[in-house]
Amino acid sequence: MKAFTLTSFGLALSAALGVLASPASSGSPTSNDLDVRNEDNRQVRYPGDCDPKTNQCHYKSHSGPNAICRCDFKICTDAVEDKGCYYDSYTRKCVCQDVVKGGG
Repeated sequence: MKAFTLTSFGLALSAALGVLASPASSGSPTSNDLDVRNEDNRQVRYPGDCDPKTNQCHYKSHSGPNAICRCDFKICTDAVEDKGCYYDSYTRKCVCQDVVKGGG
């Protein structure tokens, strides 16, 4: 009985220490997350080209090699001439054809 109580206490103590040691959420005021921004305090975006066949954005990453991100919605189509897209490293989202330019 005494060994079971000590084991239960040890598990409860380790769980409490785990909660205390876990990092705060990124939205909380106690979080010390650094934002990924450039010198002008803007979010860093990597422009690229959208491939309608695979619905993916191909862009050149910060370190140099080409990278691929998948478009959130199927809006990368052959019907639109401007196949522009970008990867936003701050929000970690792939935005394909954010602004569709109209003719005229």
